Amino acid sequence: MIVPRITTTPVQTKSVCFSRCETHRRMACALVILIFVIVVAAWRLPFLSNVLVGEEGTHAYLVLGPHPVIVDDNDGFVARVDGKDILESLQRNVLLYQFLDIVARQFGLLLPPCRDDSIACISLHGRAPFLAVFLAGLLAALFAVRRYLAFDRPWMLAVQLLIFFYILCAPLVVGGSIQPQIDGALGVLIVTSSAALLLSSKEHPVPYRYLAAFAGGLVGALGKNEWAIALAGSAVALALLSAGLTLASAANQRDWKAVRQGRALCIAILTGIMICQWLLYLHSPSTFIAGLDVMLWINAMRLSIIELVRDSWNLLYPVFLACGMMLVLIAICLKKYCLKQPSVVIVAGWAAIIVVGYIYSGWTGDGFERYYCPPALLAAIALIYLVGDLHYSRGILCAASAALVLGIGANGMSLLRSYSHGLTITSLPGSSLAAIESRYTKLASRYTGVPIFESSAIGIYYKNIDFVARDLGVEGAKSMLQRLRPERPPELMVPSQ
Repeated sequence: MIVPRITTTPVQTKSVCFSRCETHRRMACALVILIFVIVVAAWRLPFLSNVLVGEEGTHAYLVLGPHPVIVDDNDGFVARVDGKDILESLQRNVLLYQFLDIVARQFGLLLPPCRDDSIACISLHGRAPFLAVFLAGLLAALFAVRRYLAFDRPWMLAVQLLIFFYILCAPLVVGGSIQPQIDGALGVLIVTSSAALLLSSKEHPVPYRYLAAFAGGLVGALGKNEWAIALAGSAVALALLSAGLTLASAANQRDWKAVRQGRALCIAILTGIMICQWLLYLHSPSTFIAGLDVMLWINAMRLSIIELVRDSWNLLYPVFLACGMMLVLIAICLKKYCLKQPSVVIVAGWAAIIVVGYIYSGWTGDGFERYYCPPALLAAIALIYLVGDLHYSRGILCAASAALVLGIGANGMSLLRSYSHGLTITSLPGSSLAAIESRYTKLASRYTGVPIFESSAIGIYYKNIDFVARDLGVEGAKSMLQRLRPERPPELMVPSQ
């Protein structure tokens, strides 16, 4: 009777110990995540009332007001003619805009209504839903890396969190997270959710592992066409690298089982991508094809890569730095990561391919490179895993932490400068917010019944004026007026710059 008591008691005690340790770990993880999300959100609050600029009004329209506004494939607020709001297709997958119109709009409804219809209040209502979507993406990213956070190594944990915060507090990502657009908010939610599914595949037994990879591919292909293409390219590259590196190894060191498992993972991802793209095509063939046409149109312009890097370096260098470090760390142990952690390589490759693709295009848009926000978060996720896999002395980790703190300080100073000088941190970065608001006010006060050629934001703030968005160009604007009012000349009031 004594023997069972002696043999079972230590096991029970050990089990209780492990249970308590796991509970403490989960509580610590939850607390860290909560504090982290609060700090990230607070970093952005001063900019929520910034006046809307350029196309931001077109997208803010999708989250303002109590009811959805999209009709068929017409999802972009581009004009108001004779008091009627005009929506036209934004030439991208319409499902993205329907998400904003139906889901993100609900976040805006939680805010108290604007009693005075001030520009600052309307701007906050137009930006806050996008911040909420971004924070949902941040939670997905934290879920993706939760098992890779080094809670048992405080200095390493500090480095991991500082890396993540350095990316999140970069002016590019801060601006993208509050900008009424697709990339910086919804784009981040899509890619981080996909990355969370891909990285979770390692935690499941074989049948469910491939189901998670399939779901990751499916979710990752919900966004822009180029994101889906980049994810597919990363999966194919992983499969080829795994086979090639194995063939290059000595015969007794070849792990063909790992190669087959990696290949099956890639097939599951590619299957998810193809099914999602097919469903998006069935949902709206015209907008799906239009998204591909936009890519071809930009490529045909043969824009300068050098000009892109030169003009946008101040915004983009944190993304380049993160991607470069990520690729170096993978290259050091390329075979190991390809065979043992294929999902991490796929996530890292996805980030790199998106960045390379956008650099190759040379596209600068309105001067704010929000297109690099999704790969920035993917690179941060990959870096947290890769850095946590390293074992350095406390001195090196202290030095790395100090360097990251300096980088965060530089990001903070840049944002503080923009805030104190009243400069936009999103579209047309560095422009005077007061000057933009003043222009809207003057144009609205001088309105005589002739549609104003101005950005869509003016129609958000002043609902009693007609306008046509500048994005259409003067000839495009007149063509629209001619189509909508064939019995009248296409009069257009074009303000001087």
